[in-house]
Amino acid sequence: MVFLSIFRNVSTMYTRKTVGRCPKPDKYWKRSMYFRMMWKYYGRRQHIYSIGAPMVHRALRYSTKSTQLKKKYMREMWTMRLGAACNQHGIEEDELLSSLTEANIPLNRKVLTDLSIYEPRSFQSLATFAKQRNEQSGLSDALKPTFTGILTHGHDGDKKK
Repeated sequence: MVFLSIFRNVSTMYTRKTVGRCPKPDKYWKRSMYFRMMWKYYGRRQHIYSIGAPMVHRALRYSTKSTQLKKKYMREMWTMRLGAACNQHGIEEDELLSSLTEANIPLNRKVLTDLSIYEPRSFQSLATFAKQRNEQSGLSDALKPTFTGILTHGHDGDKKK
């Protein structure tokens, strides 16, 4: 007589090893991971898994979105601050960046913004260097807009004919 009922009682962990798959993690460890993330919630959200787990999923989803938005916001802020710092020193932002890259000075917007805030004299020297480099190469004259008159697009303003 062959006893096949013993194989039904064997844990799936042992049978999965024979098949070649990894064992499933224990349910306790999954729940404990969620409880570690639910510590900050108030009331039943903190102590009951079925109520707190969706809140953890929601928080993780929002953290992913906010990480992407933070990167975008920081890039915009660096551009805005760098533009303001360049205007103080009388140079355009694009002129500064192009002349620094041509001179093999690898400084990005973040570093230039930090320099303009925390080391204004260093940023001033970089701005004067960029101005001199543009004047030597003749770029400054080409980049400046020249207006011969006021463009009205066919409107004479308050003049009546």
